[in-house]
Amino acid sequence: MTINVMEAIMKYINDYLVQNNLVQISAVAANALLAKVELLNDSSSRPGKPLRDLLRKNRIPHAFQSGNRWFIPRLNVKSESHVKSSIGNIDMIDRKASKDNNFADLLFDENFKDIGLNWNRIPSSSGIYCIKIKDKAALPKPFNVYLDERGHNVIYIGIATKNLKTRLGQELLAKGPGTFFRTLGAILNYRPLHGSLIGKSNTKNYKFQNHHRDEIIEWINKNLEINWVKVDNDFEIIENDLIKTYKPILNSTKNPLKIKELSTLRDECRKIANSIERL
Repeated sequence: MTINVMEAIMKYINDYLVQNNLVQISAVAANALLAKVELLNDSSSRPGKPLRDLLRKNRIPHAFQSGNRWFIPRLNVKSESHVKSSIGNIDMIDRKASKDNNFADLLFDENFKDIGLNWNRIPSSSGIYCIKIKDKAALPKPFNVYLDERGHNVIYIGIATKNLKTRLGQELLAKGPGTFFRTLGAILNYRPLHGSLIGKSNTKNYKFQNHHRDEIIEWINKNLEINWVKVDNDFEIIENDLIKTYKPILNSTKNPLKIKELSTLRDECRKIANSIERL
């Protein structure tokens, strides 16, 4: 296969990912797309085989393998302008780190959005999201200090395996149980009603009083921004890698620099919600 054909294949795949706001595509799905436009012969009885054969020969250097499946990620934005005419000289993201860096480049770009003004733009598809604070000083101490040590303003990274809009509704609008919302409310010094979880099957998902909930939502709309990327597989792998790399202050699970004060505050809220108010 000539270099020009390989360049056309990679360009077609990348254009498809960009146009559809996707960060990666499986070899089987990409093979089917290429066969439709006659860039690749798909006469094999095994789905995706022609393209997988090229991947095994490292003809698409930024592709990666997860288990037995091959995936082709969207090119790093910075790298796209450096693509050269020779396959051997393509200056793209490192193969080993391609998955992590590619998601990070898309999630941590400058396209963060105000939550209230852009709610209708959030897709009802699976994906990964991150939440950023506009001004670190809006967080109470010591959390603003911890965030400053991270060197960025992203405070939380999460996944939605089914529906981003539904998940973010839980996390940002308290439309159902949301770890982020409960944690943020606790560090903003809100507490649940005494005994509000007594007799409930779930003794951890405490809630705030309605007027406090509304105040937290108002704070969120004023101080936070969001960004998201559509993803349809490898959710936990991607989330784990991003949390380990960026260590967002409100992520406790999988975070190598988790903040002890978060656990203390959540435990306090749970105890309040599971105890009778003192007279």
